[in-house]
Amino acid sequence: MVRIEKGKITGSYQIPLLTDPVSIVLWSQVNNQVFILNKSTMYACDYEKGELKISKLFKLDKVKDENFVSAYYDKSYKKFYLGNRIDGLQIISLPDFTTVSRPHWAPDSNFYTLLPYNSSSVITTFGEIYDRNGMVNNKHFKNATSYFLSYDHSGNIITQRTGEVMVYQKSSSFTRAIPIKDTQLSDFFFDDLRYYGLLQEFKNDKTPRFNTFLTVYKDKSFKFPGKKVFINSEPTKFVKLDQDHILVGTIKGLYKVSLKTNTIYDLTGKNELLIRNIIKSKDGNIWIMALGKGFFLLKNNRLIKMPLDVNNNISSTHGILEDSKGFFWIPTNNGLYKVSERQLLQYAGNRKSRVDYYRFAKDSGFNTNEFNGGSNLCGSQLANGDFVLPSLNGLVFFNPLKVTTYYPENIYIERASIDNKQLYFKENLYLKQEFSRVDIFIDVPYYSNPDNLVIEAKLTGMANAKWEPIGKVGKFSISNLGYGNHTFVVKMLVSDSGKFIYKKINIIIPPYFYQTLWFKIFTLSILLLLVYFLIRWRISFLKKKNHELEEVVKSRTKTLSDTVDKLEITKIKLHKEIEQQKNSSVQLPMTLPHR
Repeated sequence: MVRIEKGKITGSYQIPLLTDPVSIVLWSQVNNQVFILNKSTMYACDYEKGELKISKLFKLDKVKDENFVSAYYDKSYKKFYLGNRIDGLQIISLPDFTTVSRPHWAPDSNFYTLLPYNSSSVITTFGEIYDRNGMVNNKHFKNATSYFLSYDHSGNIITQRTGEVMVYQKSSSFTRAIPIKDTQLSDFFFDDLRYYGLLQEFKNDKTPRFNTFLTVYKDKSFKFPGKKVFINSEPTKFVKLDQDHILVGTIKGLYKVSLKTNTIYDLTGKNELLIRNIIKSKDGNIWIMALGKGFFLLKNNRLIKMPLDVNNNISSTHGILEDSKGFFWIPTNNGLYKVSERQLLQYAGNRKSRVDYYRFAKDSGFNTNEFNGGSNLCGSQLANGDFVLPSLNGLVFFNPLKVTTYYPENIYIERASIDNKQLYFKENLYLKQEFSRVDIFIDVPYYSNPDNLVIEAKLTGMANAKWEPIGKVGKFSISNLGYGNHTFVVKMLVSDSGKFIYKKINIIIPPYFYQTLWFKIFTLSILLLLVYFLIRWRISFLKKKNHELEEVVKSRTKTLSDTVDKLEITKIKLHKEIEQQKNSSVQLPMTLPHR
C-alpha cells in the first residue's frame, strides 16, 4: 500500500489487514472514517502523524461480512452505525462495562458475594476466580453459602457452610481448609487487636431457634470468645463505629451496641427497617441500605433518608462503592446508579437541595439490570482500579474513572401544538386568547439512556411558578394562560458536577381591544370627564339653589323688616293713644261745676 500526494508516491505501508483478501474496507468519505471488517471483527483505520494505525473495535456474532456496505462511528456516544444491505441499519454500543459469565457447564451465572483475589481478579463463594476475560482458576469451595465470604488477618479466606466455618489457607493457595465446627457466622471483621463476629447458636428446646450474639474475641482467632451481647433479631450486617460501639443491622432495624455497658440503643424508632448493608465511606460517614426503603445517612444517631430516583429504583439499593473522585456507585435491582456524595451530603443538610442520579442499564454492557449483593459485600474494588459487581447473570467489571457519562449539549424549542395544530416558531411564540391548550415541545439531540435526561421548565411571572420536570417526555402543556408577554424557561443538566444550561422563549398573547392600555386610558378619560362635568353641573346646581335661597331669604328678611317697622309704628301709635287716654281721664273732673 502506498500514499500518493499530488501525483507522487510519498510513502508506503505494510498493513496485512488491508491486503487480506477476506477484508472488507468500509470508507465513509463524508465523515473521513475508514473501517476494516475481517472475519466478523471490526477495526478502525486512522491516519495520525504520517502513520496508519489499526485498532480493534468489536466482534460481530453470526454475520456475513459481505453484507455490510457502510459504517459510521460516533465517538462522543461510543455508538457504531453499521449498514447492511439485507438487515438494514444496526446500531452497536461500545460499552465501558465488561460482563463475564460462568462456564457453560455451570448451572447459572447468579453471583452474590465477592472478594478481590489479586490486582485484576475476584474470587467467588464457589471458589472460582474471574477477571475481565472470564474464569481463570477454580479453588472448588464446596457447599459454601452464597452470602458470606471474607479474609482473615492472615489473608486466609473464610467461608460458611451449614453448621461450620471453613478457613481456606493462603499457604496452600486456598486448596486446603480448616473447619471450625458448630459455628454459624453471619458477619465478621477484625481490627488490630481482635476478631468480631455475629454468631448464631442453635437452641433445641420447646421452640427450636437460633440465638444470635455479637461476639468480641480476645485475639485474632475464633478460639477465645470474650464479650457476648445477645441480639434479639436476626442480624444482617455490623461495623465498628469507634472503640466502644458497634453498629448492628438486623431484619427489624438498626442498633448501636455499647461494648462497655452491653447497652443496645434502637436507632430506627417505631418504623421497622430491614437492613441490607452498612457502608462506611472514606470520610467516615455511615450509609445504611434498607430493603425497599432506599438508603440513609446516619448522623448524630439519626437516620436521614436520601431521595429516590424518578423511577424509585434506588429503593432496592444493595450497597455503595466509592471512587476516587467522590462519586458513589450504587447497584440496585434495576440498574447501576452513579451519584455525587457531595450532593447527598448537601441534601442531608438542606432537604431542598437537589440530587441527580445517573443510571446505567443493559445497553451499557450488562446481561441483566438486576444486581445482587450479600450483606457481607455488594462488590469489590481491585488494585488496578476496577470495580466488580455481582449480578443475576454474570460479573460486571468496569473502571469507574473510565466510564463515560453522556449528557446532552443543546436544547431546541421551536415546535408547539395549539389545540392539536402544529406550529413552528423561533424565539417568540404568538398565541390567541381563544386557545384551550398549548403543548410546547423541548427537542434534545441525545442518543444515550433517556432516564438520564434531567430537564425542567417553568413559566415566569405567574403566581406560584415553580420548576416542573420534563424528562424524557419532552413536552410542557399550558392552558388558561392570560394575555400578555410571558417567559418560558427550560433548564437541562449537562454534567456530573450539577451544571445546567438554560433556554428562554417569549410567549406573546395579544389582548382584545377592550384589554389594551389605550382603551383603558380612553375609558378612564371618559369616566374622568363625566365625573368632571357631573361635578361642574352639581356645583352649578348648588350655586343656583344657593342664589334662589338667598333671594328667598332676602325677600323674607325684607318682609319681616317691613313687618317689624309697621309693628314699631303701631306700637308707637298705640303708646301715644294710651298716653292720650290717660291724659283725658285725669283732666276730666277738674272741669265739672260745683253745686
